[in-house]
Amino acid sequence: MAGGVFTAENPGFVERELAYQLKDADVKFLICADEALELGIAAATVKSRERSREKAKAEAGDSDASHAKK
Repeated sequence: MAGGVFTAENPGFVERELAYQLKDADVKFLICADEALELGIAAATVKSRERSREKAKAEAGDSDASHAKK
């Protein structure tokens, strides 16, 4: 895979731990075994929500800064 990086995760991770790893590694896609699919989806969903919140905060900060300049 061009430009890809492999990062192995501990099969004992709970959702919170896996979500942290996905965020920390800035994962764009996830491949997992069938028995880990539910956990993988849950952790990816947490990561996605966190990224959305961070983006919204950044956009709100940009908006606040533009109002302050006027």
